[in-house]
Amino acid sequence: MGGELRDKVASGVAWSLGEKLGTILLQMVVSIVVARLLMPDDVGLMALMTFFSSLALVVVDSGFSQMLIRKGDPAQGDYIWFVDADDFLLPNILGSLRDKTVETACDRLIVGGYQFTDCLTDEEIALSRQRKLPINSPWYDSVVWRSLLRREFLLKNGLNFRYPELTHGEDGLFMYEVGLCAPKSAEIKLALYCYREHSGSAETVVSMENRRRKIRSFVRIAEILLNYYRSGKQDSTTADKLMVFLWFALYEAAALPRKDAAAVLRQLRQKGLYPFHRPHQCTLTHAYMTRQTGWIGTILDWLCRHLHTRWGFPLMWLLQRPVQWKRRLARSVKTT
Repeated sequence: MGGELRDKVASGVAWSLGEKLGTILLQMVVSIVVARLLMPDDVGLMALMTFFSSLALVVVDSGFSQMLIRKGDPAQGDYIWFVDADDFLLPNILGSLRDKTVETACDRLIVGGYQFTDCLTDEEIALSRQRKLPINSPWYDSVVWRSLLRREFLLKNGLNFRYPELTHGEDGLFMYEVGLCAPKSAEIKLALYCYREHSGSAETVVSMENRRRKIRSFVRIAEILLNYYRSGKQDSTTADKLMVFLWFALYEAAALPRKDAAAVLRQLRQKGLYPFHRPHQCTLTHAYMTRQTGWIGTILDWLCRHLHTRWGFPLMWLLQRPVQWKRRLARSVKTT
């Protein structure tokens, strides 16, 4: 893999160099011709200056300056870290990560995660500089951004995002399949990765189309996990993830109009997922799907953990009606 990457980099640099060299030669010839017409007495000096400036531009633009500053060979990373462009990594952490992977020779290095909304506050920034942010994302086995994974381990076990139909929750399924291969794991118990939740993202935007995409993905993941469970993976991890994604699908479906919600239930019924008997291996005591607190949050969380029953989903659907009517009214007022 390293040789292939080196060949691709060398080929790209060569083509870029050739293209820029041809362009610069053409520009240099035109510049000399124009200088000869405008300043015939100084054409030699102008030609010399044009030649050196063109040569310097080729060297800088083609990437040779960066190669000289860094090193001749392209980097060959042993670990893959799936990071989001809009998230925040604590400064000067790559050395610590490298040292930990070398020390432990692990297949998976787990780092602490901190979730925040839109922007870090001044206090959070100060804590991050001291590496004292609390770890408020405990589910390292469900979120891909909390794990550095050894490339060789992934290739050996054929692990990748192999379900192109999924638009939501694919990282949770991927990390489940990583866990099935029993990676040698190590952990740094510091919040080194800050995950940003912001309005307008694929996870948070509220729209009927986005809700339908979520439901399709969650139903598909629940089906895949059910197949794993039926094939012999009858452990607490499989049971917990199966129930979580089934609850996710039903929770989102409860916000749909009656006919659409009924269509989702029919689909789940055909797959043997509704009504569903909760596996006795399931250890979940919370569903973590509502942000309500106090006694209201307790009741809603309890109801979320019973969405797979014949009475749980209809009750949640009824409770969702005032919320959906309020949102529909707000949209109509905004459009007028």
